[in-house]
Amino acid sequence: MFTVLRLPGATRAFLPSLLGRLALAMGGLAIVLAVQSHTGSFAAAGIAAGAFGFANVFAAPLRARAIDQWGQRRALTPLGLAQAAVFLGFAFATNTRGTSALGFVALSAGAGLVAPPLGASMRTIWTTLTTAGPQRTHALSLDATADELVFIVGPLVAAALATAFSPAYALLAAATAVLAGTLGLISSRASGSLRGAPAVAGRAERPLRRPGFIRVLVVLLGVGGVLGTIEITAPAVAVAAHDAAISGWLLAALSAGSAAGGLIYGHISWRGTLGSRMRVLAIAIGVLACGIGLVNSVPGFAIGVAATGLFLAPSIITGYLAAEHLVPQHTLTEASVWTNTALNLGASIANAIAGAIVAGPGVAWAMLAAGLFAILTATATPRARLHTGGGQPAPSPSDPHL
Repeated sequence: MFTVLRLPGATRAFLPSLLGRLALAMGGLAIVLAVQSHTGSFAAAGIAAGAFGFANVFAAPLRARAIDQWGQRRALTPLGLAQAAVFLGFAFATNTRGTSALGFVALSAGAGLVAPPLGASMRTIWTTLTTAGPQRTHALSLDATADELVFIVGPLVAAALATAFSPAYALLAAATAVLAGTLGLISSRASGSLRGAPAVAGRAERPLRRPGFIRVLVVLLGVGGVLGTIEITAPAVAVAAHDAAISGWLLAALSAGSAAGGLIYGHISWRGTLGSRMRVLAIAIGVLACGIGLVNSVPGFAIGVAATGLFLAPSIITGYLAAEHLVPQHTLTEASVWTNTALNLGASIANAIAGAIVAGPGVAWAMLAAGLFAILTATATPRARLHTGGGQPAPSPSDPHL
């Protein structure tokens, strides 16, 4: 799987993209810590973090469409500069007594609106550097695994800087990471070669208008539902065990399992169709989520979420491959962002629903509901349109078999 890094220009683009993604991994926690430290309110911190996440999800398709039409350098450059500036302003605001909670919410929303989609951009680059089939699967598996590691390291770095110095330093680090990562990526030859296709990006070719693509998003919505439920039930299990610190280890177990799953996925020579693979992976996540609801111990919960994680990255990778197969080449960045949006939307909805269920019937019922939802949405898999083994080029708009 690591052999894809030897492709001309691969490492030069991949490493900066990871550095830039570290800013997003740090940003959420940095915002929470900064706002809570300044206002003394976790409620205000939660609203600010929610504004950051919602604005990011809301603007994601628009940013991706701009990249597909204008090219990576023209679109990513202002986004990277803008988010770095907002993070710097945020750091300054945390050291200014007059900053209100509403001001922090506005800054958080601004940081989310201009977040450069470096992950989706790198996945588009992978499609230009690799050939369809196993090589592309290896590249996307490596990318997904590295992404998991970034989101393990990011919060740890943010927490360490905030504890050793102040939350402002975590925000400064996020600004530095997004600026260096964005500029590093767009200065690579692989990124510069993607100049966009404004003349051919018609409405009929938009990813959401492509037959079968919305059904892929439905499947990922269910996968995201399990992810979001675990984000709520893990702290609940830790609190019930009278050790809130355990929640971090439980979530780390999920990420570690996902990273391992991504590595394993990239080393398997798949024989089944892409559609069958997507359905089986999503059902496996649902079944395991239901199983987690049956355990009554912290070790059992940890084992369950780690096992679920093994299927998380493979499900996301398969979603990217499905998007590549269903949409035209010049809309791949937007399609990739939509897959992330579906996953994040499922997680966000699950956060709210799982919180209510945990406060009522309990953790077991929350996990059961998430598992059944994932199994139900898995049935939406467009298997007839994903007849390939995966990673094949998207058919042209005139293909009658699409």
